[in-house]
This record gives sequence, C-alpha cells and structure tokens, in this order.
Amino acid sequence: MKKCTCGNETFNATVSTTEKVKVVSANGIPEIVNGTQGEQHTTFVGVFTCTLCNEVYNDITEPDEGDCLTLRCSCGNTRFTARQRCYHDVIVNSSNVFERDFSISDAERPCGPYCCTRCGEEYDYLSKLKSAQESMKLTAAEEREYELFFKIENKDSERYGAIGYMRADFGKNGKEFHHEWFDITKHMVTAEFKAEYDKIIEYLRHGMEHPIFSNRQDLEVFCLQHDSQRLADHGVGFKIQTDDYSYYVRCRPTPKDYDIYVFAYKNDYLIPELAGQHGLPFKCFSLLKSNGELIYIFLGENGYHQSDQSTQSAEENRRIADRNNAILGVTRAQEEALLSASLFGYGVPAAKPWHYNADGTPRTIINEEE
Repeated sequence: MKKCTCGNETFNATVSTTEKVKVVSANGIPEIVNGTQGEQHTTFVGVFTCTLCNEVYNDITEPDEGDCLTLRCSCGNTRFTARQRCYHDVIVNSSNVFERDFSISDAERPCGPYCCTRCGEEYDYLSKLKSAQESMKLTAAEEREYELFFKIENKDSERYGAIGYMRADFGKNGKEFHHEWFDITKHMVTAEFKAEYDKIIEYLRHGMEHPIFSNRQDLEVFCLQHDSQRLADHGVGFKIQTDDYSYYVRCRPTPKDYDIYVFAYKNDYLIPELAGQHGLPFKCFSLLKSNGELIYIFLGENGYHQSDQSTQSAEENRRIADRNNAILGVTRAQEEALLSASLFGYGVPAAKPWHYNADGTPRTIINEEE
C-alpha cells in the first residue's frame, strides 16, 4: 500500500528502538526524524496514523487497505462525512464578480462531527472509535451465568432481559451457515438491537482474525483452545458484552446437531438481576406520592409506617430515603416495587423491580406472561 485512502503518503509511527518518528512515508522511509531529515531506521512498528486524516493502520505496506484499518465505527465501517474549511482560487470578471472555481489553494484539517456513511452513527472525535477487538471482545462467563447459555422462558424471560436466541449449523460439509432466530421477549427486539446483533454475527463470521463462525473445523479448534470454558456436555461457552446488550454463545461443533446457539439479553435488565437487585428487599424507605411524607415499609406487610425522620420538605425526605436505602443496599427500582406491593398487593406487575428503570420510573411492559 503506497498511500492512505485519503491520498496522503505520510504517517506518524514509532521505531523499534521506541524513538518517536515525526513523519514517515508510506514506503517506510523516514522523512523527518526527531526534527532532523534523512536519519535512517530499519524497522517501524504500528500503529501508523495518517498525518492528514488520522486514519490508523497496522501495517502501511499491506496492499489490502481493509486489512490495515483498525479503528472503525461500531458497524465496521471506516468512512465518515466530516467538515472542512477550504480556500479556493476562483475566476472573476473585471467587476470582481465570481464566475467559477479554479482550484483549491488551501484547506484546513477535517473536523467533526464525523458521521458514519453506512449507519449514520455520529462521533465528535475520531479518537472515540474503537477497534473491532475492543468493542466485541470474547470473554469467559462466570459460574453464576451458566443458565444464560440456555433458553429462559415464561415469567423469568423479562426479568433477565432475554430478547431471543439464534441457532445455527454448518451443514453436512461443515462450511455452510444455516441459521434461524427466535423471539423470546418480542418488544425488546428493536431496530437498535437488530442492527447490533447483525454486527456481532458478521464479526464472528468474517471480522475476527480467525473467524469461529466460518466453518465447523475452525470452531472445533476454538473449542479445543478454550476447553476451560466448557459447559459440561453442552460444549464451550463465551460471552460478548456491549454497552446495551450481552450475547452468550454456546458452541458444540457436531454434524448431527446445531453447532451454535447465541442467546441475547438486554443489559439494563440482566445486570441488576446478576447483582441480586431484582428481588424485593426486607425493608426500604420511600415517600408517599400524595404529600412527600417519608415512610418505611417491611416485606410481606400491607401498608406502611410513618418515619420520625420525616421533614416538611419532600426534597429533603427524598435525600433521606436515598441515603437510608443506600445503607440498606436497596435500589430505586426495588423501592418502587416494594411500595407498590405494600399498597396494591404482591401479585401485581408493579411489585416486580425489573419493571422499573434504574431511576425508579416505570418501564413499558407489553403483554407479560405470568
């Protein structure tokens, strides 16, 4: 590769002796080294950053630019619209009236916001981009997460944020990819989720250095290398956790059954569940909606108790309730659920902490199965 995709041929890089190279040409020959032109070094190590557009490369000698680019949008794209101030030489008539452009005489460095040309995601700075390895890291699951590698149904599905699952096989020749998706909690299958899910599967099939979803043989090698993550007789498991979703992948390469299962969960349900925050607490403090009075509630009781810590200020009572609940290890979601249970009964949907956001506001729940 002789130049960056923007046309530039100089890059910032680092030499193997850890000296900083100010400007390096695309063929690996330094032009300015520590402010002195002409000094030679034999080895340069990545990453290489274009001095014009800041694109990052692992190896500027690679002919295939797609293999060199490491920083990308979350969708995998490496092209963005940006803003740039340009200065034009123009043609004018004798009255100094513009007739046409002649050439661009000068241009400032492009700046944000940077908008992905594929998915429209916007970034203030290119430095906020992540590599595929950073955003889709495969990690081992903890023992308490074992059940997440299997289908969670009925009333527990929403409690865990179970969105749905995919199963796939590589066909008889081991190189095909037959897959199907099944919804578990339909209202969680949003356009946002679908877009990220597609990126995850695409990464596992084509984006990794050694894609494990490309064929059965490569998946077998992966499973042998990660035998410590074995799920008893159900194969090998790992997870991918993004900002909003978690994917639990179960791999058991076999020509007689499905090779892969991927179970997807919504983090703002799953993480509180794993932290033990979806059960009702033994005691919590709260406020009466009608007048802001500070009260406390015990699990299993109907009604509430007036608190002698209550003040005339609802704002101050809110601070007291938050402080006391923090000491008790009670979240706002648990508080709202126990308050509803004490007033309306323990069997109503509002008595379930996972029906609330982290700030205690109700979530939109659609056709929950009991």
